[in-house]
Amino acid sequence: MPDATPPDAPWMTRVDLPRQAIRSILAELAEDDSWSAYKSVWTERLRARLSSLFRVTHVRLTSSGTIAVELALRGVGVREGDEVLLAAYDFPGNFRAVEAIGARPVLVDVCQDGWVLAPENLEAAYSPRLRAIVISHLHGQLAPIAEIRRWCDDHDVALVEDACQVPGAQIAGRPAGSWGDAAALSFGGSKLLTAGRGGAVLAARDDIAQRITVFAERGNDAFPMSSLQAAVVLPQLEQLEEMTNRREAGANIVRDHLASVPCVTIPATPEPAQSAYYKLGMLLASDLGDTARAQLLEEARQASLPLGAGFRGFAGRSTRRCRKVGELANARRAARATILLHHTVLSHEPSIVAQAAEKLKELLAKIKR
Repeated sequence: MPDATPPDAPWMTRVDLPRQAIRSILAELAEDDSWSAYKSVWTERLRARLSSLFRVTHVRLTSSGTIAVELALRGVGVREGDEVLLAAYDFPGNFRAVEAIGARPVLVDVCQDGWVLAPENLEAAYSPRLRAIVISHLHGQLAPIAEIRRWCDDHDVALVEDACQVPGAQIAGRPAGSWGDAAALSFGGSKLLTAGRGGAVLAARDDIAQRITVFAERGNDAFPMSSLQAAVVLPQLEQLEEMTNRREAGANIVRDHLASVPCVTIPATPEPAQSAYYKLGMLLASDLGDTARAQLLEEARQASLPLGAGFRGFAGRSTRRCRKVGELANARRAARATILLHHTVLSHEPSIVAQAAEKLKELLAKIKR
């Protein structure tokens, strides 16, 4: 995000950071020199707070959400030669985390209108070598995690929940990130909870936490999150519920403004659930040409509207690297048609969100079909 906000783009300022509280904590860290420690009162406070928030016994702070996914996979017992199932549209680091262990990714399709794994595809993907599933909540859409959890329990397959985009989200009265045998969080620079970098891996059982510890401890912690990083996350957690509600309200404003636009759809959040909207995902119409999204994103850049493309997905990857189940048509469409509105817009006052939504509506109207 630019330091100076263009006068005609008030939505570009990030408003969800408790800046005064962060300043006070940074001053305290400088005074007592605890900022340089791997383990301190700040890391312990963050671990305890995350343990309570996500209703898990074990929390290990990490250097990134990406390594947290790999540690979660190792924790649930994934080994070289195993298979790990994931959606064919997902964050690239999750595919690489499976490969880093020496396991083989198994790709299944996502839902027809969105980005999360479709549970009806699980049975066809099963094999005796399948050790775990990685489930990501993406672009404001929450995976049908209760149904997936039941399938995993029935087939003795571990569930790793990638909750990096959704701290604060709730599914059937439980926090997203609390449904898996292990889960990953990210505190990267643009995330809803940010320390500039860092993450956490959550574990439900002692044996999972022990395997993570054995891999990560190499004379010292090989993947640490610093005390400085941990400290600045704490005041953000205090306002997480309030900001989650604000982003949900902002997402609904954008939905209302774009409801009559024929070339774009915004998948709804299933009930009973509340998403967290790191980014609000939208799908462009299937009949738009390949250049339409590029045109839209360039127009948005010129208008200082934080709009981006989705992931490239894995459907085109070689079968030497993965096993594919079906044609993966929905994942291919998602890779081609996704646009994402950043959460900095959704966190603003309703009038500013509405201005941004109208600007996006104006840009969508320019797309040539």
